Amino acid sequence: MKKDLQREAGISWASVTKMSKGEVVGTEILMKVCKTLHCDIGDIVEFIEDDNTENND
Repeated sequence: MKKDLQREAGISWASVTKMSKGEVVGTEILMKVCKTLHCDIGDIVEFIEDDNTENND
């Protein structure tokens, strides 16, 4: 449950809310979540390219 993750990872409820909405959170928060869940960053993060960004290649 979200409240268990928040408590065990030692992160704020605001960070949990941001993650559940797909908003930006800091690397430190992600590291705490990975440590708590015993997983790799790629297990909890997905990069989705924004179609509105310019391609400067």
